[in-house]
Amino acid sequence: DDREVLCLAVLQELLGYESDNAFFERLERSPTMQQAFPRLLSRQKFAERRALLTPLIQRLCQAFCALGGEPTPFSVIDSHPVHVCRLVRVQDRQRLDGLAQTGYCAAHKTYFHGVREHLIFTPQGRIAFVIQVPGNRHDVHGLYALLKTGFAGALLGDCAYQPNPSKDLKLRAQGIHMHAAQKANAKHPRPQFLRRWLHRRRSPVERRIGLFNTQFSAQRTLNRSARHYLARRWTKALAHNCSRHINGKLKLRVESVAPLHAVA
Repeated sequence: DDREVLCLAVLQELLGYESDNAFFERLERSPTMQQAFPRLLSRQKFAERRALLTPLIQRLCQAFCALGGEPTPFSVIDSHPVHVCRLVRVQDRQRLDGLAQTGYCAAHKTYFHGVREHLIFTPQGRIAFVIQVPGNRHDVHGLYALLKTGFAGALLGDCAYQPNPSKDLKLRAQGIHMHAAQKANAKHPRPQFLRRWLHRRRSPVERRIGLFNTQFSAQRTLNRSARHYLARRWTKALAHNCSRHINGKLKLRVESVAPLHAVA
């Protein structure tokens, strides 16, 4: 049943199991889980079914953003590295069908081998969209990748997301309006009050990405297939949005996953 697969996939991310093997070992040792899911699929079939459900997971993730009940005049985009392996193990092997590449993370001042993941957060802190680009690509390519999706809306970002004029026209034609911070040497600087307003709206995103990494082991991946990798990334986003929604309904701390861990 697809509902059971979705439920287990989200539970896996909430509990922080990056390894499917470790998660299924826990399921097999738990009489409660065996009773709740008597027709449990094998690990291989579960992973394959989860990958097939990626479009549905994506729509559910976006549906939780709509359940917030508040208007979303803008969203905030930022990136973080997803490590695939240590640099000493890179050699000539191709990982994630070529998506994993060696790049530099300016925030951490270090090189990494993996994927540059772009997360789009609503003002309420839910993940509206996820974009994957090779680790060696500039941040602005994450913005350009939205042209191949159905995403539309106003975005705030740092100066790395400033599109060139031709791409900006295409983005606007699709309904994507990018408001990137200006560089220090901008020829036509914005008024100071507007720069401060943009900074206040953008500043929480780094903390939210840090929480996403810590709570859902999102800073690395064990996947070696691109399609399974994409399924896991969207499932992490869905688990993130589910936890925020449940905490809001129960009047708990919205950004905490401790109550869900206690129940599990």
